[in-house]
Amino acid sequence: MAICVASNQWESALEVLDVMKNNNITQELSTYKACLKECSEATNGACALEVFDSMKQNNFGDNDSLQLVVKTACRSFKYDRSLWRKGMKILNDNADAGLGGKTITVDTYNAVLICMEEERLWKESLQLLQQMTKNSRKSGAKSLHPKPNLSSFHTVIHTCILGRETNQAVDLLLQMSGDGCMVRNSFTYVYRLWLYTKLTYLERSFQYN
Repeated sequence: MAICVASNQWESALEVLDVMKNNNITQELSTYKACLKECSEATNGACALEVFDSMKQNNFGDNDSLQLVVKTACRSFKYDRSLWRKGMKILNDNADAGLGGKTITVDTYNAVLICMEEERLWKESLQLLQQMTKNSRKSGAKSLHPKPNLSSFHTVIHTCILGRETNQAVDLLLQMSGDGCMVRNSFTYVYRLWLYTKLTYLERSFQYN
């Protein structure tokens, strides 16, 4: 069944799952996870999304599966640019629930940010970063949302540079320091990134003029 999914014959795999259900054959989370693993290894985001949808319909699903689906959909960007948005919707719909009470890893969010970078969607990228920052600071129970890391900020800053939004990029550099995302010798690091931002903007301006 997993091989069917990976080879884009996910309809056949879902039919097998339906037969199992109709004949009272126990369906286990491991069955679905095996399919998702094959989808991931084959970089087949479309199939991964279908399998995860079937999991939800049959009351299966866990945090690890959710994150694997989102990452697979994002890695399938070069084959279908619509898949990462579907992955992001799954992330937004399920992140608060936590699927088992586990925090979504920052790598999962970063996968979405990288797709936004590819499409130069600086506004959406900035909004997602702000959402991560805001949700990770919620008081009370342990947050299910991750705190942005250095890679998160770097990706969004570069997206702003590509969108010629240098003021936003510089603001993010300052925010990085406040959020504890700096490495040792933070002043030097901020200065170098600021300089890189300005130089990149000037270089692109010369190319357009």
